[in-house]
Amino acid sequence: MIEFRTVPLASLLNLRNQYLDSLRYPQELHCEWLVAKGTCFCIEQDEERVGYFIQSEEGELIEFYLSDELLSRKEEIFGRALKEFQIKSAFCKSFDDFAGRGMQR
Repeated sequence: MIEFRTVPLASLLNLRNQYLDSLRYPQELHCEWLVAKGTCFCIEQDEERVGYFIQSEEGELIEFYLSDELLSRKEEIFGRALKEFQIKSAFCKSFDDFAGRGMQR
C-alpha cells in the first residue's frame, strides 16, 4: 500500500541525491530555494521509502520522484498525490530528463 507522509527535507537526502544525480544538468538555485521553503512528503510502500514530492508554499508541485521499481505505477501514485494534496500546478524544469527511465513522450 502506498502512503504519503510529511517529513523534513533533510530526511529525503538519499532520494533527492538519486534524483539530482539523474539530471543531465545541475539544478538551478531558484529551484533549490523553492524546495527549501516547500513542504516535503515521502512516498512509502510497506513502510519503505520509494519516492518523494515537494509542494511549494503556494501549493505548486516542485519535485516528484519515484524509484525505478515503482515507475510502472507512476500515473496511479502521481494522480493520488495531485488529488489528495489538491495540487493544481507544477513548476516545470526545462532540464528534467527522463530518457532511459521508462517515460514516454
